[in-house]
Amino acid sequence: MKDTSRVLALSLYIPNCDKKGFFKRKQCKPSRGRRRGICWCVDRFGVKIPGINYAGGDLQCKDLDS
Repeated sequence: MKDTSRVLALSLYIPNCDKKGFFKRKQCKPSRGRRRGICWCVDRFGVKIPGINYAGGDLQCKDLDS
């Protein structure tokens, strides 16, 4: 049972939101060990901006129009 809970917790994605409850522009899956999670850009309602995925590093979503 413990192992199942751990796997579920690792696969669970919790959105990154601002104080008003809107999605922050940059969303990322959790890191695993030394590997950073994949990040993507969204609009304030959480809709993914197509064609922008980045595995690690500094993805800049601030300047994108949604």
